[in-house]
Amino acid sequence: MMFLLSVRLYFFIIFNLFFFVKCNQLSVDSFDSIINPDIIIKNCTIGELCSGTINSTSIHYYSVQYSFNPITAIRLTTNMKYNVTQNAPILVVVRQIRGVVSWTLPYAFSNGMIYSSVTRTLCVHNEVNRTRPHTSTVFIEISTSNVDLIDYFIQLDNTTEYSLETDVKQSFTISPATPVYYKFVFPSHINNIFIEVQSQDDLCAVVSVQSFDCPVYDVGEIGFRQGHYQTMSKSASFNVYSSEFTKRNEFLLVFLVKPTDADCLDYKETAIIQPAGVVDVERRKNITVILSSPSYSKYLYVTIFLTVGIYSLIYVFAFLIMCRRPDTYDRLAPDQLSLLEARTERELAEHQNNRQSLETSEGEENVIASRMNDYEREESAVEVIETSNTGFVTVNDLCTKDYEYLKQKFRIYPQTMITIAIFYSLPVIQLVLQYQINIDSIGNEDICYFNFLCARQFAMLAAFNNVFSNIGYCALGLLFFIIVYRR
Repeated sequence: MMFLLSVRLYFFIIFNLFFFVKCNQLSVDSFDSIINPDIIIKNCTIGELCSGTINSTSIHYYSVQYSFNPITAIRLTTNMKYNVTQNAPILVVVRQIRGVVSWTLPYAFSNGMIYSSVTRTLCVHNEVNRTRPHTSTVFIEISTSNVDLIDYFIQLDNTTEYSLETDVKQSFTISPATPVYYKFVFPSHINNIFIEVQSQDDLCAVVSVQSFDCPVYDVGEIGFRQGHYQTMSKSASFNVYSSEFTKRNEFLLVFLVKPTDADCLDYKETAIIQPAGVVDVERRKNITVILSSPSYSKYLYVTIFLTVGIYSLIYVFAFLIMCRRPDTYDRLAPDQLSLLEARTERELAEHQNNRQSLETSEGEENVIASRMNDYEREESAVEVIETSNTGFVTVNDLCTKDYEYLKQKFRIYPQTMITIAIFYSLPVIQLVLQYQINIDSIGNEDICYFNFLCARQFAMLAAFNNVFSNIGYCALGLLFFIIVYRR
């Protein structure tokens, strides 16, 4: 009995030792396969759908040769079979001669949306020579740290719809994971181009004007912190000058659909976190873009001079009326004018005598002077009424005052008006200039609330017509000030 028990214990110990050694060997092999995965080189050609299955034990390399043409571009589509239980994504690394770009599959946005397919346009400036046709090679690396097998697909295509031309409409479809960008080269006779973007649906998208450099910022939130950009639902527009791109006389126009419509709404909606496993949310937007040489430049000068001319005529007409209109004192009768002059001289003499005779404190002088002024004003009104030759009191009799007295009272008016004008105009000028500086430096044109389709740039102002439209308030306000000053 004891012998049988000893044999069983011996076999149990031997089995556990063997199992421990085997498991340890498997874990070592598994860890070693992750640290030193097998490198598998595969071939693929332009237009071919290449597929594979991968996990953490291997890395797949693709070497794809293609014929480069300056008027075309290479567009790479990557896809995978997404499984909600997988714990690691696929990493796609694309190496060109002069640059590297990468992304993950599935591609996840901050709001929880997941896309199992990503399409990118490879940057042309990563080519050895982008001005003439030649044979080039792109290297694609597929890897993952997931221990489970994952199926994937890749495909490279030549796209001829890569360059934009003036007065030629270009229509295409975009989604959050399939951005699109086009290049435009300024013709020698054009230094300013107007870009108009239209869409029939309400999905929120972003349009960005960037310099033609690599990498191209066309994926995620970082894609639109470069150059000038606008959010749009149905329309957007830009005024682009060749002087903005001194390095190259060309630029890129980048389009991307936002994962939510919050940035295009009047209020900020709460980002909806999608439940795990919901992939490829349908957010496809149809876009039409057209570039044209702006024809409003010559009309802008005509509008400026016409507006200034109209207000100049108003000034001339107002000055003619003021010059032909007799002064208030010119309408007085000779006997009234002589009495008014005599009264003025008498008041001035009395005022001087009172100032010399009064020897009181400063506070008492102010009180006495105030009372004397009130008394003089009352006496003046009585004298005007008494010296009137008519049998009744007229408005002219009541309104006639000493010129020196009116002049003293009026001195407060221009000072007050100038103070108010400075107080209200300086903040407005500061805000206009500050917003324009922010647009030029940051590139976010959403900070200005005006219709870009109607905006007309002049000098440094992106929306000169919005500023120039206020010339009427300034011109007529100044004219009113002059009229009141003369009266």
